[in-house]
Amino acid sequence: MKVAVLFVDDHVQELEGLLRAAEQAGANWDVRTANDAEAALQSLQVSAADVVVSDLRMPGMDGGKLLSLVRERFPSVVRVMLSADAGARGFMRATAAAHQVLSKPCDFAVLKRVIDETLALQRRLQAPELVEAMHQVGALPSLPQISRKLEDRLQDDYATLHEIASIVASDSAIVTRVLQLANSAYFRRNAEVTDVQSAISRLGFELIRSLVLTRELYAQLPPLPGIQSEVQAMNARATRVAEIATFLAGKHADPRELLTVAVLCGVGRLLRLLLSVPIPDTLPDTLLGAYLLSLWGLPFRLVQAVAFADQPAKLLLHHTPGQTLPVAALIHLARCFDERMRQSGDALPSWEAESRLDSALLPLIDVLQLQAWEESLRLRLQDPANAT
Repeated sequence: MKVAVLFVDDHVQELEGLLRAAEQAGANWDVRTANDAEAALQSLQVSAADVVVSDLRMPGMDGGKLLSLVRERFPSVVRVMLSADAGARGFMRATAAAHQVLSKPCDFAVLKRVIDETLALQRRLQAPELVEAMHQVGALPSLPQISRKLEDRLQDDYATLHEIASIVASDSAIVTRVLQLANSAYFRRNAEVTDVQSAISRLGFELIRSLVLTRELYAQLPPLPGIQSEVQAMNARATRVAEIATFLAGKHADPRELLTVAVLCGVGRLLRLLLSVPIPDTLPDTLLGAYLLSLWGLPFRLVQAVAFADQPAKLLLHHTPGQTLPVAALIHLARCFDERMRQSGDALPSWEAESRLDSALLPLIDVLQLQAWEESLRLRLQDPANAT
């Protein structure tokens, strides 16, 4: 089934260029165009679209206002803004209306990848009402004690990059927003950023300070019973999981990326707490989170790791013993180990009977290796000096 894409721009030559690029790329899209916002809204009334891609600067109603109306009237639509001069502040304002802001002139390969990856995850959700609700999310809620601590440290002229990154990395809401901004068209340059410290280094302290103090990076937690303690426990677990995953990866470990992915795996749980629509219990939190991360333009490497953290064997079709495990598999195993560490050895099922493990991993990872890792982790838990 073709993807319905509506391009909106007041410059005919820009629209013609996008049409040519779509044809040359062989995109399986049903493309139509509009020369202004009013024409775009009329087109959507007549025929639905999966994606609207709009220029920011247009006479009359600009792209920001158009996509705000699309958000209200057609909530299932993925909204993409093209801008030649968004700037950091402009980007933050634009994301109130658009899911992603891409630079103009547009690299069509990037645009196609963004659309294809996001819609592929959307199809896996198979829940139109849930998709519409997720499309309304503007910022994720942060724990107040973490946001206050971050505000305090950012007002200290002697705060270090490592200190700020450590605070940010303990909260999935702030991590998500910082990575979104660092990988935006305005800051991205030639390389993606997949860890918090690099993202903060790219953005700079002054911008982070400004965004935190004006509360533009996060929302407040809803006043629900027990929600603060649940989010605290979720964030603490992410830290433990990252430490275990780093141990499993050994000399190949990238601790900062593993911590980032472990924290981002909590985004789906935040959404489950935040959204008022019913969410099927059979839908993994990791898939929920991955869809929002893709929608917001985080690097595919991170989105993929989160999306497959429950079923990493799907990424290991060509894996051979001895090869480095992908991040999704390391996080998955670390989560299993974290649960098992809180049980006594006598009560533990064998790895062949471990319900929390993706059973498709067993032919790919020697059970003896799993047992050896578990023994080492228990020694570390009893006495860190015994770490191997």
